[in-house]
Amino acid sequence: MTTTILLDADIPIFKFASVSQEVNPSWDEGGEDEVVAKELEEVTPEIDAYVEKLLNKLNADEIVVCLSEPSREKNWRRTVLPTYKDSRSKTASPVLRQALTDYMEGAYRSFLKPTLEGDDVLGILATNPKVIKGTKIIVSADKDLRTIPSLERKDSINLMYNPDKDNRPYFNHPHEADWFWMFQTLIGDTTDGYTGLPKCGPTRALEVLDYPKEINMVKRLWKKVVAEYEKKRFTETDALVQAQVARICRTEDFNYKTKRAIPWTPS
Repeated sequence: MTTTILLDADIPIFKFASVSQEVNPSWDEGGEDEVVAKELEEVTPEIDAYVEKLLNKLNADEIVVCLSEPSREKNWRRTVLPTYKDSRSKTASPVLRQALTDYMEGAYRSFLKPTLEGDDVLGILATNPKVIKGTKIIVSADKDLRTIPSLERKDSINLMYNPDKDNRPYFNHPHEADWFWMFQTLIGDTTDGYTGLPKCGPTRALEVLDYPKEINMVKRLWKKVVAEYEKKRFTETDALVQAQVARICRTEDFNYKTKRAIPWTPS
């Protein structure tokens, strides 16, 4: 089987754009800082070298670049939770961020879908056995990707690899992916702007959730999550909002006709 890297490109793009510029603080009170950035042509070889290093490291045949909907306001999670990623709008974007995004989109095989985050694109491609066959390796330093299950089928298997932590790709068992998703539903993610259950930290979440190894695992864990929300006078609807934004899309969470995400609901 061929091996294809599914790259969470938003992260390296932001990183390369950030280190390619310097900020000279203004000496005037209330004045704007001066931002001096490299020319695009100076940075793109660094991007190409990064890609080549990944291909060699993972012995891969191809890389697929996965990108986010450029408008935060059009992100499908905002229709579920309007405050999703609100805090990020206050952070200035590096000068070359969009130019590097355009470069990677044109230089490599890429996927960008309206309303979807790059994470969702990764999850959909990884769990769809037909679009990209063979071995697929999700490459991302984002912990949210741990909610994507590794699935082994006749002509397709998807693995995970965090370049900041892992020595080699690993199989993320579906039970582990579902467990981590429910864990995130409880503790939230302040970086992404969803709170989870207020005052429920990792220690309490570990006490609430267990590791049942059975087909209806999500159903069992969901009951535990809802019970914990209700214990603190929240509702199942409150829990559902958090679960929907915490879950990275899989192939079953995407309508291929309308090209839109399908927020998860308990079956």
